[in-house]
Amino acid sequence: MAQELHDSVGHGLAVIAMQAGVALHVLERNPGKARESLEAIQAASRESLHGMRVQLDVLRGPEGDGAPLRPAPGLADADVLLRRIRAGGLEIAADLQAGGTHRRAPRW
Repeated sequence: MAQELHDSVGHGLAVIAMQAGVALHVLERNPGKARESLEAIQAASRESLHGMRVQLDVLRGPEGDGAPLRPAPGLADADVLLRRIRAGGLEIAADLQAGGTHRRAPRW
């Protein structure tokens, strides 16, 4: 459970830090791009907070506040992560086809 919480919050903070760096870098010469980065920060922080609340509610048990659970992100959600990274101006390519031997993704 601690690893799940770490992964969820850590991923969100990494995206937020990257997008904040992009926003600061382009703020004066490209305000539109800075705005996109700030919107990505907003989305990443909301998702990270939600993920943290879900994990904490699981830890609290059935006496918790009753927040609805949602499935943990998986490979099918990788496109969301890729879009966030690209929104920060970083060119990235990924092959998300699941073929051949299944391997566990490395920890970030």
